[in-house]
Amino acid sequence: MSDRIMEWLNESQRLADQATEGPWEADRDQRGETRGVWPTRPGVEQIIGAYVAADGFDSQGWTGGTDENLTFIAESRTRLPQAVTALRAVMELHRPVRGYGGTVCAECEQPYTCLTALAVEAALEGDEQ
Repeated sequence: MSDRIMEWLNESQRLADQATEGPWEADRDQRGETRGVWPTRPGVEQIIGAYVAADGFDSQGWTGGTDENLTFIAESRTRLPQAVTALRAVMELHRPVRGYGGTVCAECEQPYTCLTALAVEAALEGDEQ
């Protein structure tokens, strides 16, 4: 697995591991508007106003939430670890191995770095542009 991909995976895993464990969900008021995001796993006490992330507050108080933003934040706590796990599985298949004539991809048997690994690296570089 390329160093760039491993760095991204390890940093993403570190961020997920340091965050409050999921799943998270967006909290909604009686009107269905999203007020904030908090963990929903057993053992995490939900204290009024103690959101992990909140939207829709200003110096005057509650102004109405932005459901899309808070739903994204809540979902990313679950989806990022899943994406890291999935990407690790892909890269484990497309790892460099010693083959005839040099280093090849274990999955596609093309010279390493294979097209799959190159595509992953290109996608990860997009987050820095």
